Amino acid sequence: MRPFVTNLVTSRVGYAFNTRTFLDTLLQYNTDLRQFSANVRFDLIHRPLSDLFVVYNEQRLTDEPTPVNAGRGLIVKYTHMLAF
Repeated sequence: MRPFVTNLVTSRVGYAFNTRTFLDTLLQYNTDLRQFSANVRFDLIHRPLSDLFVVYNEQRLTDEPTPVNAGRGLIVKYTHMLAF
Protein backbone atom coordinates (compact mmCIF):
# COMPACT_ATOMS: atom_id res chain seq x y z
CA MET A 1 0.00 0.00 0.00
CA ARG A 2 1.35 3.40 -1.00
CA PRO A 3 1.03 6.20 1.59
CA PHE A 4 -0.96 9.26 0.65
CA VAL A 5 1.20 12.39 0.73
CA THR A 6 0.18 15.89 -0.25
CA ASN A 7 1.32 19.38 0.60
CA LEU A 8 -1.07 22.25 1.13
CA VAL A 9 0.59 25.66 0.92
CA THR A 10 -1.53 28.41 2.45
CA SER A 11 -1.20 32.18 2.65
CA ARG A 12 -3.64 34.44 4.45
CA VAL A 13 -3.63 38.25 4.31
CA GLY A 14 -6.04 40.66 5.94
CA TYR A 15 -6.32 44.42 5.67
CA ALA A 16 -8.53 46.86 7.58
CA PHE A 17 -9.33 50.02 5.65
CA ASN A 18 -10.87 51.42 8.82
CA THR A 19 -12.76 50.05 11.84
CA ARG A 20 -15.76 49.05 9.70
CA THR A 21 -14.30 47.90 6.37
CA PHE A 22 -12.12 44.81 5.91
CA LEU A 23 -10.58 42.77 3.11
CA ASP A 24 -9.36 39.20 3.73
CA THR A 25 -7.67 36.85 1.26
CA LEU A 26 -6.84 33.16 1.47
CA LEU A 27 -4.60 31.57 -1.17
CA GLN A 28 -3.95 27.81 -1.28
CA TYR A 29 -2.03 25.41 -3.49
CA ASN A 30 -2.59 21.64 -3.28
CA THR A 31 0.39 19.68 -4.66
CA ASP A 32 -1.57 16.42 -5.03
CA LEU A 33 -4.42 17.89 -7.08
CA ARG A 34 -2.18 20.61 -8.57
CA GLN A 35 -4.95 23.02 -7.76
CA PHE A 36 -4.69 26.71 -6.87
CA SER A 37 -7.54 28.27 -4.86
CA ALA A 38 -8.21 31.92 -4.06
CA ASN A 39 -10.81 33.28 -1.68
CA VAL A 40 -11.30 37.05 -1.30
CA ARG A 41 -13.80 38.44 1.22
CA PHE A 42 -14.89 42.06 1.62
CA ASP A 43 -16.73 42.94 4.84
CA LEU A 44 -18.56 46.22 5.43
CA ILE A 45 -20.02 46.71 8.91
CA HIS A 46 -22.79 49.27 8.50
CA ARG A 47 -24.04 48.89 12.10
CA PRO A 48 -22.93 46.70 15.02
CA LEU A 49 -23.83 43.06 14.20
CA SER A 50 -25.03 44.11 10.74
CA ASP A 51 -22.68 43.33 7.84
CA LEU A 52 -22.45 43.18 4.09
CA PHE A 53 -20.12 40.43 2.85
CA VAL A 54 -18.96 40.04 -0.74
CA VAL A 55 -16.94 36.86 -1.35
CA TYR A 56 -15.16 35.76 -4.53
CA ASN A 57 -13.84 32.19 -4.88
CA GLU A 58 -11.80 30.73 -7.73
CA GLN A 59 -10.08 27.37 -8.31
CA ARG A 60 -7.61 26.61 -11.09
CA LEU A 61 -5.98 23.34 -12.11
CA THR A 62 -2.32 23.96 -12.90
CA ASP A 63 -1.25 20.59 -14.36
CA GLU A 64 -2.07 21.67 -17.93
CA PRO A 65 0.22 23.89 -20.06
CA THR A 66 -2.23 26.73 -19.39
CA PRO A 67 -4.19 26.77 -16.10
CA VAL A 68 -7.76 25.49 -16.42
CA ASN A 69 -10.59 27.20 -14.54
CA ALA A 70 -12.06 24.56 -12.20
CA GLY A 71 -14.72 26.83 -10.78
CA ARG A 72 -15.51 30.29 -9.53
CA GLY A 73 -18.24 31.93 -7.53
CA LEU A 74 -19.44 35.27 -6.27
CA ILE A 75 -21.46 35.33 -3.06
CA VAL A 76 -23.17 38.32 -1.44
CA LYS A 77 -24.48 38.03 2.12
CA TYR A 78 -26.30 40.72 4.05
CA THR A 79 -26.98 40.43 7.78
CA HIS A 80 -29.08 42.86 9.78
CA MET A 81 -29.68 42.75 13.51
CA LEU A 82 -33.23 43.48 14.54
CA ALA A 83 -33.50 45.17 17.93
CA PHE A 84 -36.85 45.00 19.72
